[in-house]
Amino acid sequence: LGSGTDNTSKAALGGEMLRLLSKFSSNFSDCINGKGTSADGVEMNELYGGARVSFIFNDVFVRSLMNVDPFDGLSDDEIRTTICNANGTRPALFVPEISFDLLVRRQISRLEQPGLQCVDLVFDELQRMAAQCEPVEFQRFPDLRERMVEVVSTLLRRCVSPTQLMISNLVKIELSYINTSHPDFIGGSRAVVSV
Repeated sequence: LGSGTDNTSKAALGGEMLRLLSKFSSNFSDCINGKGTSADGVEMNELYGGARVSFIFNDVFVRSLMNVDPFDGLSDDEIRTTICNANGTRPALFVPEISFDLLVRRQISRLEQPGLQCVDLVFDELQRMAAQCEPVEFQRFPDLRERMVEVVSTLLRRCVSPTQLMISNLVKIELSYINTSHPDFIGGSRAVVSV
C-alpha cells in the first residue's frame, strides 16, 4: 500500500483499502451527480464534473455540429455534374434521386468527426474528474494511489473504442437509408407546392 503500514494487521489494511476505494467511488459518483467536492459541496467558479460533461454534450458538441455547413465541400459545378451524370442524355426537370443520395451521403459522413471529438472531450473530462476525486488519504498510500489511477485510466480508455465504434455505426446507419419521407424533408411534391 505504501508507507505507514508496517505495524498494521492485514485485516486492518484490507479494511482501510476498501474504505479508501469506496470513498473514491463515492466522490466520483458525487462529482458526476453534481454534489461537487468543495467544502460547500458545489463548485462555484467553473463547470465541474457532470455539469462539465453535460456542457460538452449540449454546447460544445452541438456547436460543432452546427458549424458543419451542409454545402461545404460542394461546389455548384459538382452538384451540376452529379445531376448531369445521373440523367445521362435526358434533360432533368427535378434532381434525380441517385445524385441526391450521392451528395447527401457525402455530407452526412462529415458528421462523424464531431461525434468522435466529443468522445475524446468526455474521456479527458472523466480522467480529470477521477484525478480530482482522490481522497486526501491516498497521499499516505502512494502505491495504492498509483495502482488506482492506473486501473481507472485503463477502465476509461477501454470504453473509448466501443464508444467511437458506436458513433461510427450510427453514422453508417444514417448513410444506409436516406429518409426522404421525414416530415422535415422538403422534396418532390412538397417543393412544387411551396413554389
